[in-house]
Amino acid sequence: MRRILPVLANVLKAWALVLGACAFLGAIGFAAGGYRLLSILVFCALLLAGGAYWYSDRVALGLVGARELPLGEAPALHSTVERLA
Repeated sequence: MRRILPVLANVLKAWALVLGACAFLGAIGFAAGGYRLLSILVFCALLLAGGAYWYSDRVALGLVGARELPLGEAPALHSTVERLA
């Protein structure tokens, strides 16, 4: 039970961040153009959140220059990871 609470807290924080961004962009849209612009900006915020969800791992690995480690370069590391998995 104690392990679930930090994970749940992180999930709730992530949802709060997404909903906060949608509300912020929605408020800007409503102030600038009424309900029509509000709906467009909230839709764009949801698209950005979905893109961040699906592609954030690739972006993070690309930013640090990660690459696949061939078996010949580090066989000990490969065997350790296989035993852990």
